[in-house]
Amino acid sequence: MPESPREPSREVKPPLRRVPIITITHEPEPHFVSFDDPPQPLPVISEDDGKDGPILALVIDDFGYNANIASRILKLKLPATWAIIPNAPHSESVAALAAKHGQPFIMHIPMQALGDPDGGRDYLIGTDTSAAKIETVVAMLKERFPKAIGANNHRGSKATSHVPAMRAFMKAFAETGWGFIDSRTSPKSVAESLAREYRIPVAHNVAFIDGSTDLSTMKRQFSLALRIARKQGAAVAICHAREKTMPFLTYLSTLDTKPVRLVGADVVWKRRNAVKEEKR
Repeated sequence: MPESPREPSREVKPPLRRVPIITITHEPEPHFVSFDDPPQPLPVISEDDGKDGPILALVIDDFGYNANIASRILKLKLPATWAIIPNAPHSESVAALAAKHGQPFIMHIPMQALGDPDGGRDYLIGTDTSAAKIETVVAMLKERFPKAIGANNHRGSKATSHVPAMRAFMKAFAETGWGFIDSRTSPKSVAESLAREYRIPVAHNVAFIDGSTDLSTMKRQFSLALRIARKQGAAVAICHAREKTMPFLTYLSTLDTKPVRLVGADVVWKRRNAVKEEKR
């Protein structure tokens, strides 16, 4: 039997100590999402709930390394959700910029990849991270970034495939009231299924847009994401706050995506919750 989500504690806890700044590897791990073996699709949206048509949440990962690129992306006025790496050099200033302009953002939490040794410095959540440490990390992220609306995983192919680590993470994460997006860097990820157990609003990535820096390839990947959104009613796709992705984001800022509507991640979470409630 899965463990029931813990009721929020009412006891007064001592002030949390700041999690030490760690060195985060900027190099992404290989993307393992394969459409020959796609992840479990989002639930089909009911006719009534889908009255506004299909929706797609574009999540832009890796904010926090470059303040200038954040300002440039902001000027494009894209309906997107920023994912900020918590201990990047400019993470807090980028979060402040996003909050000032009403730009929704989530935390891009570094998690252990298959190539990372236990005890490495490139992740906050790993298979060797104790439940107590996970609880401290999650609480500290909530404290440092109160305007965030959720989180997703940065890398994490090993951690998100490890049931004990993800169970401890989701148990702590449920206390935040945030939603979660499984980036799906591994087809073996259990993050989404365990998030559901803890009643966390959740969705998963269906396409990495900029695995290639070729603009034509990025356009094709985005078209794939639009097709999945039309078929399933709602979807999430991911790209990155990188210089070589800027041509795609500029192109997207002028693109008519109808009938698919670009929305924030929270809109996808709300729609999924509405469908879940309707089926009860």
